[in-house]
Amino acid sequence: MEGRTRTARDGRRLVHFVDRLHRATCSTGERPPRSCGRRAGLTTLRAMLNRYRRELLLGALLSLAGLVWVTGEYLAGLHTTRIQMHPAVTNFFAVIPIALIVVALRARRRDDGGLTWRAGLTSGLVLSLANSALSPLTLYTFTRWINPGFFQAMIDFAVSSGQATRAQAEGYFNLGSYIGQSMVFSVVAGLVTSLIATAVLRRGGPKAPAGESPVGAASVVG
Repeated sequence: MEGRTRTARDGRRLVHFVDRLHRATCSTGERPPRSCGRRAGLTTLRAMLNRYRRELLLGALLSLAGLVWVTGEYLAGLHTTRIQMHPAVTNFFAVIPIALIVVALRARRRDDGGLTWRAGLTSGLVLSLANSALSPLTLYTFTRWINPGFFQAMIDFAVSSGQATRAQAEGYFNLGSYIGQSMVFSVVAGLVTSLIATAVLRRGGPKAPAGESPVGAASVVG
């Protein structure tokens, strides 16, 4: 038992020594090894994830809300018996991403003591990118297990209502097309919403000093 304890203690000392040696090597004026660059990159990534953790969580929440919304549409018959109402009703979902972006920007303004244009747009972009990255999973989940007949129903309705030919409808209503549209639209719409929300929140609250990045953002955001 004593031998194992001594070995564990020696191991911790060795790790501590190597860490101190690595820090000393990276801080010298000589050419640093490649590991220093990797370590600095990981440190920057951790700092970014920590700073924008709230936005990442809200982006994931938005993606989950989207899945719940389309499932609710399906259960309400908007993909089947009331499909003609779907184009109008589905637009009401826009209230949710707008609300979540405003929540994120208000929290960023509170944490930083003000809101710069860069901080506002970056927060909205991170949230939108998180939602965009998860959209393929939510779309696949819905069309694979919840409503496998979604695309066929949309194709049949578009053709029967004269909105498109069958070839056009099949080219538009498919998983690949929807994933591409969702990923691009969520980022573009998120940036536009963030721009407007930042302008409103800067007018209605304290502004961070011009040209400054609040609370270490300069080391994280280029």
